[in-house]
Order: sequence, then structure tokens, then C-alpha cells
Amino acid sequence: MKKSSNFIFVIAAFLLAVFIRTFFIGVYKIPTQSMVPTFLPGDHLLASKITYGLHFPWNEDIWFASKPQRNDIIIFNFKDKSSMTYIKRVTAIEGDEVQLPNGQLAIVPQDEVYVLNDNPDFIDDSREHGFVALKDIEGQARLIWFSSSKESGVRWNRLLTTPTKL
Repeated sequence: MKKSSNFIFVIAAFLLAVFIRTFFIGVYKIPTQSMVPTFLPGDHLLASKITYGLHFPWNEDIWFASKPQRNDIIIFNFKDKSSMTYIKRVTAIEGDEVQLPNGQLAIVPQDEVYVLNDNPDFIDDSREHGFVALKDIEGQARLIWFSSSKESGVRWNRLLTTPTKL
């Protein structure tokens, strides 16, 4: 009798974990220096998947939708690189005027945002890929839960810290 109750508990815990990871919390690792100094390569993040609404993986419906604000740090996919996940800072929201790399001015379209890296040496952001559709946002970075590098090992001072807002 005890083995079957343990089995049910393990299955229930697994299903609960899948449910939480699918709808509420995303786990990500920073691979590049594009967001230095906010994030360093080797930072491991927890992101809130419900900050901008409840997304359903089987369709594009979003319940209780809200929009990112300037300086929010978001996790998303660019339209032209949908297989890659990015983390960038929102620098302009719909209706804002931005200067494009070619010098032209543009208005951020409805239901889109303009994102930039914190590290200006990297241009793998809206300057290269264009605007980010709200439907392509996976979540908002909330917590650095672990950080390490090959050179320094565990970065104890970064554990359980929140990303800064400029």
C-alpha cells in the first residue's frame, strides 16, 4: 500500500512542476555579455511568465494581458529568429518615437516594443531585428537565483538578487 501512495505523490509532484513551469515560471541562463552589467554570462534567472498575462502554449490566446513598461527586462523571441530566446531591456513602448540605425525616425507600432541591450557593444537587439510583438514575450526577468563562471566559480554576491531597473 505504501508504494502506491508514494507513486501517486511523485506523479502529482511532477504534474504540478510541469504546470508551474508551463504557466508561471521560466528558467533561463545568460550565455553572452549583451546585458552586462545587469546580467553576466553564467547568471541563471527565474522569470515571471504571468507578468504580461497568462499565455497558452497551444494557441496565441493571452488572458489578463498587460503591456511591458519602459525599462522592464523581458524574455522573448524575435520574429525572424523564433527558435532563439533573448533577454533585453524595453526602451520604447507603442506610440514612442525611436531613431532607427539608418537615422530615420519611427513610431513603435501598437502591440510592439523596442528593446536594446544594456551593453552598447552588442547590437543583437531591435536595432538589428526590429520591434518585438507583445505575443512573442515569454516573461519578465525577476531573480538571479544562481551565478557562476569558469574563471571565478560561484559568484556568491549575485545569488538571489533582483535585476536593476534604470
